[in-house]
Amino acid sequence: MLSTGSEIRGLGTELANGECHDANAAMIVADLTRCGADVHLEPAVADDVDACRAALARCADAADVIVTTGGISAGTEEVVRLALADQGVDFVSVAVRPGKPQACGRFGGTPIVCLPGNPVSALISYELFVRPVVVAALRNPQAERTMRTVRAQGQTPPASAIPRVMLGVVDGDDATIIRSHSVGALAHANCLIVIPPSDGGLGPPDEYPAWMLDSVASTL
Repeated sequence: MLSTGSEIRGLGTELANGECHDANAAMIVADLTRCGADVHLEPAVADDVDACRAALARCADAADVIVTTGGISAGTEEVVRLALADQGVDFVSVAVRPGKPQACGRFGGTPIVCLPGNPVSALISYELFVRPVVVAALRNPQAERTMRTVRAQGQTPPASAIPRVMLGVVDGDDATIIRSHSVGALAHANCLIVIPPSDGGLGPPDEYPAWMLDSVASTL
């Protein structure tokens, strides 16, 4: 696991203006461990291509699959894009919000999945594209997320042609959709609510599928 970004600092580090703690590594490593994986956590790297390549090489030596966060948007200075430019990694835009930019391929022969840097986008991308593969590979059915159908209370999102996965709070059969993408909102959520695409003709439905985030996982 590798987080990237010159603004990223380790947990417990005093922050200067413009810096933030590495929330992505904390939540993804914690869940991978709960799923039963042995995790190699590489210290976060700044926006330096050579440092990023060196960190990726250490990850490739230690792990069966590499997961990164940050540095994959469409800009010309995105560090993970630059570090993987000669590796044949596919950088794509996925039809889901949040979490549109994604990448996957191999680094030095080791499979790599690259997720966005925003913590909410990183978590949703991890839940969609990484976690199910890890759970299947570890053959740990206890770690599978519980799926439910919930009734949305309050204001629902407007119709959109692109499917969305949003934070939510489930209480019984009812759910409140959290419209914020902040870390604070993430701390309060206990589910991910899937908003299907709509052509706008009928408006959004009242019931949605939800992935519960408090599933009991094995502690191997």
